[in-house]
Amino acid sequence: MALTDFLLANPVDNMTKEVVVSKRLKDENGELYKFTIKPMLQEEYLNYQEQCTTAKKGGKIDFNTKRFNQLLILNHTISPNFRDAEFLQKAGCVRPEQALNKFLLSGEIQVLAEQIRIVSGFEDSLDDLVDEVKNS
Repeated sequence: MALTDFLLANPVDNMTKEVVVSKRLKDENGELYKFTIKPMLQEEYLNYQEQCTTAKKGGKIDFNTKRFNQLLILNHTISPNFRDAEFLQKAGCVRPEQALNKFLLSGEIQVLAEQIRIVSGFEDSLDDLVDEVKNS
C-alpha cells in the first residue's frame, strides 16, 4: 500500500528539475544558470524513437541521435523555452533548432539531453538506448 500511496502523491506528468549544463553559462556574479526540465513520458519516448529511426537495406537500422536530442531538449526544456515565438524573434531565428544551435555548444546540448534522459528514468547512456532501438 505504501508504494500505491507514493505513486498517487507523486505523478510524473508534473515533475520538473533544475539542472546546470555548463560552467560557461553564468551570470555577472558567477552564479551558474539552471535549465528547468521535465521528463518525457512513455508515449513521447516511443514517438521520438519512431521519428528518429529509419530502416535501411539489409535490415539495418539508422538512429538519428542529433534529432533525438533536439526533440528531447525542445519538448522537455521548460526554461528557457526554445520554442517561444518572442525568444525566437529576439534571437533572429526562424526555427527552435536554430536557436538551440546558436546558443548552446555541442557539449552543452549533449549534457542537457542527458539530464532529460536521466530525469525520465533512463540511467543508461544514449548508446544503450540506440542499441535498444536497434534490437526492438
